[in-house]
Amino acid sequence: MVWKELLNGLGGLTTREILLDIHGGLAMLSMIFYGGLIATSIYWKKYQTLIDAIKKLWIWQIVVVGALYILGLLMYIPYRAKGGAKSTLVGNETTVWLHKIVFEHKELLALAPLILAIVAYWVVNKIGTDSNQKQLVRRISLFCAVAGLLTLLLVATEAVLVTKVAPVK
Repeated sequence: MVWKELLNGLGGLTTREILLDIHGGLAMLSMIFYGGLIATSIYWKKYQTLIDAIKKLWIWQIVVVGALYILGLLMYIPYRAKGGAKSTLVGNETTVWLHKIVFEHKELLALAPLILAIVAYWVVNKIGTDSNQKQLVRRISLFCAVAGLLTLLLVATEAVLVTKVAPVK
């Protein structure tokens, strides 16, 4: 009975709503990967065995954050469309700041997690096998994971704030 209701509910969603849900799910998955990257960067004991796991986690993070970014760009189209969420925000004197400050800030920061993931993977892949550089690789991986997570959390918070006031239709 519950499954039938679930499938009926999912069947009633528009393509845009499904893409928005996937976008949010990818953001949560990315946060889980960041948690794994932070944990492995802090707690690795057997460096050589974990370096391969960290490389794989960074590759997956690049894939997830890249897909998240691309879906965000697709959702940007209806946001900017005539009569879309931007029009709602800019058309009201009390909410115009949400577009001019919050949304523009979100746009600026949205690419940072992807850039950090690419940099971290490059460092781990390039010098990760050199055990003399173990601490440097750990620190860079940890910095990129924490900075990426904090940036992603900020961008997600700003997106939720804007879409609560003016949902993307």
